[in-house]
Amino acid sequence: TGANVSLTAQGNIVNQTATQGAGNTRTFKTTLGKAGQIEATSGDLSINAGQQIVVRGAEVKAAKDGSMTAL
Repeated sequence: TGANVSLTAQGNIVNQTATQGAGNTRTFKTTLGKAGQIEATSGDLSINAGQQIVVRGAEVKAAKDGSMTAL
């Protein structure tokens, strides 16, 4: 989180909510952690990955312009 946010990686960028599961063949419980978040609070957001961008149960927000590029 920041005013303007820029993320660049040669590989994958993964933004996800943490989960933990436990149980048996009859019952199973999944516990969710704090939601994953990438946010540009007052400006632009740019996410560039050399491979994949993965967002699982998480938020990606931009106050102004937002872009995501994966090659």
